[in-house]
Amino acid sequence: IFIRCAAVGPVAYVCGSGWAWHWLDMVAVISSWVEMAVSLLDKSGQFSSAASNFRILRIFRITRLVKVLRSLSLVRFIGALRTLVHSIADTLKPLVWALLLLLLIEYAFSVLFTDAALDYIYENTMDEGAELLDKYYGSVYKSTETLFRALLGGLDWSVPADALLPLGIFWVQLFHWYIAFCSFAVLNVMTGVFCHSAIMAAEHDHQKLIENRKRFKTLLEDVFLKMDPKGHEVITITQFEKIFADEDMRAFFEAIEIDAVDAWTLFESLDADGDFVISKTEFVERCMQLHGAARSVDLYALKQQSHKLREQMDEIEAVSRKLTAAVQGVVYLTRQDTGQFQDPAGKPNNETFNV
Repeated sequence: IFIRCAAVGPVAYVCGSGWAWHWLDMVAVISSWVEMAVSLLDKSGQFSSAASNFRILRIFRITRLVKVLRSLSLVRFIGALRTLVHSIADTLKPLVWALLLLLLIEYAFSVLFTDAALDYIYENTMDEGAELLDKYYGSVYKSTETLFRALLGGLDWSVPADALLPLGIFWVQLFHWYIAFCSFAVLNVMTGVFCHSAIMAAEHDHQKLIENRKRFKTLLEDVFLKMDPKGHEVITITQFEKIFADEDMRAFFEAIEIDAVDAWTLFESLDADGDFVISKTEFVERCMQLHGAARSVDLYALKQQSHKLREQMDEIEAVSRKLTAAVQGVVYLTRQDTGQFQDPAGKPNNETFNV
């Protein structure tokens, strides 16, 4: 605690990032010190008759559980473990709804089986089959418990299925249909929902996204060093054409989902400032921007640029019309002064005026 406090500072340790874990550390360490002190004083006999007054301090042994909670902080530093914990945590909500749905299905079947079983038990009290029916389907709770165990492997479902034989083959087949429906439909759908939730949680793990971005940036820097073995820190179009002709480099660009028809098109995409050379910074930043499929923000930016371009074209068209009208007016006045477009009556000849 002292080393970490000296490293980050007292204020940052108490109130900064990760303050909850820091307070947990202090509680665990202080409680351990108090427990050790009480144990040493008990052994030395200094408490004698008054030792019972201090035995209340042994409640600090409960804080040993804090040490177990403290071990959970390792989740932050182990990526695979953190992903698993976050995925499990994100599947808790679907799990609750899945169990509720399963309970409703089992309750519906339990009501049917219990009603049929109780009618048979009342009419055949001394029958051996009635004892099995009472054991597995004597109440709604028993029926629900039987269906739950039979579905999840806690009970061989052939036994409760055979217990329904005194009721008739219909009830046995209904039990079979329940097992088939829940096994092939309900449980598979639940598994799919859990897998989807776990995958989405892993994809949206903030720490994992940061780590993937750092790894990808390091990979791009290493690739640029291979493309620029002489260490000029820039790549010209001639060098890039030779690099693009290499199958390994083309495979690399395809792997990071940056496809181009030819070297010049890809070079223009990577050359952000238009100086006809690609620097290391440009290569890394542009590859990270162009990596993957087009996102909604990219489509929105393209839509905004298209809208601005349309407005500029409309302005240019309006200015062009004004200039055309002005030129026509000048030409008309000039030719009118020369008398080239006047008829004998002195009026302008509209048939010959066409600019």
